[in-house]
Amino acid sequence: MNRQFVVGVSDFLQEKQRELIERLRSDGYGWWHWIGDMWFIATASDKVTVKSIYEMFSEYTDNSNVIVMEIECKQTFLYGPIDKHASYSDWFLKNFSMQTIPDTQK
Repeated sequence: MNRQFVVGVSDFLQEKQRELIERLRSDGYGWWHWIGDMWFIATASDKVTVKSIYEMFSEYTDNSNVIVMEIECKQTFLYGPIDKHASYSDWFLKNFSMQTIPDTQK
């Protein structure tokens, strides 16, 4: 089962973000980054910790603020642009234990 982390980073330079994405890919992490300074990370490794994610992000962020939280829940709910952007939500549905909440307010 995947472990999930949420990472917030302030003032993250685009070039450094690209370098981090290459690192995440090469190290086998799943990642999602569609909203500003928010990142979601997934891994099957039991050796990864909040501290190791923090240290990895800190290598690429220079003097930025970084916060990392591990999400340890059996079920998460997702509400967002499910129908319009399938790739937006597909990653969550695959990497997090999720159920979508349909938009009934249209």
